[in-house]
Amino acid sequence: MTDAQTPPQQPAPLPGDADAPTQPAPRSRLKWIGLLALLAALMAVAIAQNWPVENQVDWRTDVQAAQAEALETGKPVLLYFTADWCPPCQQMKRDVFAHAPTAAGIGEAAVPVRIDISSMQITDAHRFAQAMNVQTIPTLILTTARGSALSRRSGYLGRDEILPWIADHSLVVAAPSR
Repeated sequence: MTDAQTPPQQPAPLPGDADAPTQPAPRSRLKWIGLLALLAALMAVAIAQNWPVENQVDWRTDVQAAQAEALETGKPVLLYFTADWCPPCQQMKRDVFAHAPTAAGIGEAAVPVRIDISSMQITDAHRFAQAMNVQTIPTLILTTARGSALSRRSGYLGRDEILPWIADHSLVVAAPSR
């Protein structure tokens, strides 16, 4: 190329020059930032789901002692069949039983008993579940102090559902016998 054919070179803009052309961030950098943000969000969800929650319900584990307490207080017995390997049970633990107002309401309305059938070996809890005809977990059974079933719910029961369910069937227990 000759001097006549060489295009004139423009000087490089100085830093802070208002007339300097701005260049968008490279697409690859934006993709990485987006990917990191997504990864952070997924990690936060995973941590939150596995974060230990403090149970607020004063669960009993002895059914006969709970029935004796129910006879004294006039409350029904709430049998809760659960297992560590049951996802809906763990969700109820986080959403319902760790919620202090709901837990207090459960304790005021019933004598709660937690029956854990996590073990893969046959235990007394498994035999009791069979005797109560528990087919799926979680299962909640509201009984009289003498063990007669008043109502049964299987599957996830949310905090907005559990107290009205107990209250609806507690009236049956509190009604005077004739």
